[in-house]
Amino acid sequence: MKKILLKIIALTIVLLYSGYIEAETITVSGTYQGKNIYVKNNPIPNDSLTSCTSEVFVNDIKVVADFTKYDYEINLSGFKIGTKITIKIIHKNTCKPMIINPQVIK
Repeated sequence: MKKILLKIIALTIVLLYSGYIEAETITVSGTYQGKNIYVKNNPIPNDSLTSCTSEVFVNDIKVVADFTKYDYEINLSGFKIGTKITIKIIHKNTCKPMIINPQVIK
């Protein structure tokens, strides 16, 4: 029983760790100018069911959104104009989302 439990724990750690190996990050920093960020969520080649974007963080706070869409919006309206922000988009290494309007945070 102990051996089975150890194997399950080891397998879980390997699966969790492998997910981070396959992920990449896009980071954009600047000053909030009063507009939201729009992202084109490029599809994964040969996989129409899995979205490219895994997670999004704004100033290290996880953003809740529907990343299964081809395009999505990162709502920044909760920030005051002039606030420094950093956006991190975690995505699969087999695709790369594109920020459509990066100029809105200078």
